[in-house]
Amino acid sequence: MVDEKITLRIFEHYFGAAHIIKSGRYAFSDDGSELHVYGPLFSKIGLTMPDGMWPLRFGVIKGDVDISNSGLRSLEGSPREVYGNMNIANNPLTSLAGCTKKITGVLNITGIEFQSLEGLPPDLLVRVTWYRQMPMMRLLTCKRILLSQQQMQENSDSPAQKVLAILRKHQVNGKRAMFDCQKELEDKGFEDNAKW
Repeated sequence: MVDEKITLRIFEHYFGAAHIIKSGRYAFSDDGSELHVYGPLFSKIGLTMPDGMWPLRFGVIKGDVDISNSGLRSLEGSPREVYGNMNIANNPLTSLAGCTKKITGVLNITGIEFQSLEGLPPDLLVRVTWYRQMPMMRLLTCKRILLSQQQMQENSDSPAQKVLAILRKHQVNGKRAMFDCQKELEDKGFEDNAKW
């Protein structure tokens, strides 16, 4: 059994969550292994997560989650469900293994040059930064693909915009279009983006 007082101290330390604790907007799962939060969850600015991992096991978060720029190297232990946006941008991640499976808002993964998008849950709205070497075919399973704010403002001839246009064109046709999408990306010189 998890010590609830210690868990709440860790929660407050990494997430500055005194207001959530005082107002009772949290609950523990029946077995005490998960902490549910009824409100937004933001990591403290400038604080690095211990061992590059989530410091607690979260269940359901009913609000936005922002754990960007916090030194996350693994998404193991991510909340099971997030009812809101989830921002994990600018962390030294290499894949999305262990990522939250249900996110009702936008998953922001900008500023990360992934070696693989393995673990990307399907049917999400995703905001991503285009990198020439990054495999991007898994994005075809997303509901909507957005680029980083800066890349969204680039002209349509930029490499990022070209790749986005190709992905979006084939995305509407589902899995049937994956080979056509790969071929078009390769033909346009985006061989690494054409990988899974």
